[in-house]
Amino acid sequence: MSYRWISLLAGLPLLLSASGPGYYRSPDINQNTLVFTAEGDIWKASASGQNAQRLTSSPQEELDASLSPDGQWVAFTANYEGADEAYVMPINGGVAKRVSFESSRVKVLGWAPNGELLVASNSQTGPIVSWVLKLIDVNELTSQVLPLSDASTGVVSSDGKTLFFTRFGLHTFSDNAKIYRGGLVAEVWQWELGSKQEAKRLLADHKGDVRDLSFANGHLYFTSDATGNRNLWQLDLKTNQAKAITQHKNWQVRDPVVFGDVAVYQKGADLVKLELTSGESQILPIELTSDFPYLRERWVNQPLNYLTHADVSSGQRVALTARGRIALASTDNSRLIQVATDPRSRSRNAVSSPDGKWVYALNDASGELEIWQFASDGSDQGKQLTDDGGHFRYNLYPSPDGRYLAHDDSQGMLWLLDLKTGKNSKILSGFEGSQPFATVTWSADSQWLAFSHVPTGDMRNRVGIYSLASKRSKLLTTDKYVSYSPVFSTQGDWLYFLSSREFNATPSSPWGDRNMGPMFDKRAQIFAYPLVKQAQFAFADKTELSVVESKEEDDDKKSNKALAWKELGDALWQVPVASDNFNSLAATDSHLFVLASTVGNNDGATLKAIKFEPKPEVKSVTEKVRGFGLSLDRKKMLVQKGRGAGTQFYVLQPSDSFPSDLKDNTLKTGAWKFAFLPRQEWQQIFHDAWLMHREFLYDPDMRGLDWAKVKERYHPLLSRLTDRHELNDVFKQMMGELNALHSQVRGGIRRKILSSQLPRTLAPH
Repeated sequence: MSYRWISLLAGLPLLLSASGPGYYRSPDINQNTLVFTAEGDIWKASASGQNAQRLTSSPQEELDASLSPDGQWVAFTANYEGADEAYVMPINGGVAKRVSFESSRVKVLGWAPNGELLVASNSQTGPIVSWVLKLIDVNELTSQVLPLSDASTGVVSSDGKTLFFTRFGLHTFSDNAKIYRGGLVAEVWQWELGSKQEAKRLLADHKGDVRDLSFANGHLYFTSDATGNRNLWQLDLKTNQAKAITQHKNWQVRDPVVFGDVAVYQKGADLVKLELTSGESQILPIELTSDFPYLRERWVNQPLNYLTHADVSSGQRVALTARGRIALASTDNSRLIQVATDPRSRSRNAVSSPDGKWVYALNDASGELEIWQFASDGSDQGKQLTDDGGHFRYNLYPSPDGRYLAHDDSQGMLWLLDLKTGKNSKILSGFEGSQPFATVTWSADSQWLAFSHVPTGDMRNRVGIYSLASKRSKLLTTDKYVSYSPVFSTQGDWLYFLSSREFNATPSSPWGDRNMGPMFDKRAQIFAYPLVKQAQFAFADKTELSVVESKEEDDDKKSNKALAWKELGDALWQVPVASDNFNSLAATDSHLFVLASTVGNNDGATLKAIKFEPKPEVKSVTEKVRGFGLSLDRKKMLVQKGRGAGTQFYVLQPSDSFPSDLKDNTLKTGAWKFAFLPRQEWQQIFHDAWLMHREFLYDPDMRGLDWAKVKERYHPLLSRLTDRHELNDVFKQMMGELNALHSQVRGGIRRKILSSQLPRTLAPH
């Protein structure tokens, strides 16, 4: 399968229309004025949705718009100065005035009839959820904490005498589960403002999670999931009878407000206006007149901020993967090559072929994570190598002879793709699938694989080996100790690995009034298994039984045969060096290389070298290392230092010393820049999120949902997106369908905070 560049922009208009439907959230209505959030800004329109006009234009997202009782002011929540705070501004435009100073999360809930602003804040420490309600005088900037434990949302009655509020609820943790019946289910309460009487609980027998309170015409309105979907409900306070006002089956009623006989709420990407008396509803025909700044082409000028993988397999160029794109960089003055991948897709964990002609990567252009081959000269020769990607694939491991690609997946399986025949074969199964194999490494002759991972039912990594010739595998280490990072010697006669078997408590005594408990520092030791008969341990002292270096020794090596299968793992040797916090073991002809970290040091690890000789010295090569790796022929070493835009890569000959002048060893990545279209990227992110849930949700039956159909229902919303926050809102709705707890949505490239001032509080030293 291949593609042509000319097709990449097919179906995209050359120019976006100056007006069109957007994605609408967080509405409020008062008389003939409607306010809502779109493009991350506050807009106003008529109650019929006509004549939409932008009120705010900050790069920051504004939410929770609420119109004052006289309709002259709009309050909202925004993070202009490092924390979510409450702001107010005139309805016809003007400078926004900050009215809360909590230095923590604040959410605008609405206005009291006397003009005070009701907000929720988690600046207090409560018994359960740490939220409190406050009334703010927006003129004097004074606030009053309402003495209600764990109150998180609320509304003041039309006469200003009564507060209706909720306690608890999943929304206090930003959880998006669609239906909830657990111990944190929200409760509705009623309290007379300013009184010393206890609050009175309402709806005690209601079988649903309640939120989004509104008050109008003597009735309390709220949303509940009691019908199996979140709908708008009405509580008659005289009869204490509740009834559902809407009967939506697929789309939730989100952020509803009621004014008089009219309710407005979000449904999907639209705002719906509901006449309460007649029951008639309509989608408001809102159109945004905008230049849609967040849909314009954008440039990534520092891709290393998004680096996910670096590979030096070929020893010639380094394959870098960042933000789904691939580049090949070198230390000389040759050009940086951007690999030609479909910009609508995401590539993962690119590796080079041993001869440097090809780049292999996991790519989702087909809809599944398949293995693709790309030309390393940047030409458009992309070719899909597999078509069986029914599960999430993790990493690719090319063999030194260039014939095979080993790869692992979310089912705990290891596969072998024969690049000569195109056959993809499962070679290992029965391992944990929630994480990739900790290590997969090849022998120099490409006939053996060593691996480390957790077998299903075990609790610790174990080291194993696989023979391509006999198509057999064997676990070599015990499940009593964590064993990891196996590596073959260059001759293939030894398998070295790390194992945590040294347990010295720090501190050594549990006593003391400030002891927070012991830890076991520097647990890792280096071990080795012989793989051939008469294998000579390089770290052993020479004795009269040692093979004399002579022509006879050369003849012995040539005739040295592999151990019988049942003998593998019988003999265990320990490299005579002190234990440490080791990881990432590698081997060359002359040395073992390994990283050693220090507890509490976040600047990186120290690269250590251990020469193959009796009584070896552990020599520090360089410090502040984030990672390192060897080429497949083990003649080049890639060393990474720094992080983000400050990342530096060095390519050098493996040695126990580090050059003082690194000018000729520094990887030249400064020229790497690329453009992307936001909506194109959001399409890919949407698919990625859907795929990750399909693969990693704890319930393989997807909680009884047809997950493919759920994707089909939500996918059309992507054409309505105008900024990145709205994609997160789609995720909140779609992932909430699974009814899985801890379904918070976070992350994404956001716009920068306007002020550099960080939130501060008064606190004891």
